[in-house]
Amino acid sequence: MRILIIRHGDPDYEVDGLTERGRREAELLAGKLVQEPIDAIWCSTMGRAVETCRPTAEALGLQPHYRDWLREVPFPIAFPGYPERRFWFSYPPRAWADYPGMGDEEAWKELPVFAQSGVVPYMENVFRQFDALLSSYGYSRHGRWFELLPTRRDTVIALFCHQGLGTALVAHLCGVSLPMLWNTTMAPTTSVATVVMDQFRPDDPIAVARLLSFGDTGHLYAAGEPVNWRGLHHEITP
Repeated sequence: MRILIIRHGDPDYEVDGLTERGRREAELLAGKLVQEPIDAIWCSTMGRAVETCRPTAEALGLQPHYRDWLREVPFPIAFPGYPERRFWFSYPPRAWADYPGMGDEEAWKELPVFAQSGVVPYMENVFRQFDALLSSYGYSRHGRWFELLPTRRDTVIALFCHQGLGTALVAHLCGVSLPMLWNTTMAPTTSVATVVMDQFRPDDPIAVARLLSFGDTGHLYAAGEPVNWRGLHHEITP
């Protein structure tokens, strides 16, 4: 099974849609994904994700499954000693790197900066919903590995979502600290992260989620479309 986790196109946050550039990116993305044997599309209910998804869904002849749990992480995060920022990625790197316990897969949930923001229960619900989706395809989560159920389907699914939420799904699949992945990765608009469920041995029904690529923008390079780095610090801070 392969899981494609896709960030939306260049956003117009004021109207929760795409800019002209974003619509162009979405069309180029569809040209790439139409070559994939995608079995199902799952999409955030936010407008910018829906608009990004549409060209691919139409090209593949698929009806997307819209889910609220794929919406972007909605909570601001307040680090002690720093003014509260609207986005989690707009804090100085030292705010994340110097905070004790940030790199632990589970311990970060107990840190006041997250526990008091509403992020933890929100993400736990997202992960429950995601695990249930994977289980419906025959992959039952057991910590950092997955049991292959008799109902397993070896297929490809695409999830259209957001930078913060998509990165969180990757962190959950790979069993790494969510805050540190938020701080140390960046997904350009319409980029694709690819995760494969890698079976250990034919006679042993277990698998591990392995990240094959993150932030793939090959469809933009191939068309001569500049990659949109919106989300890097130097793009969003003066």
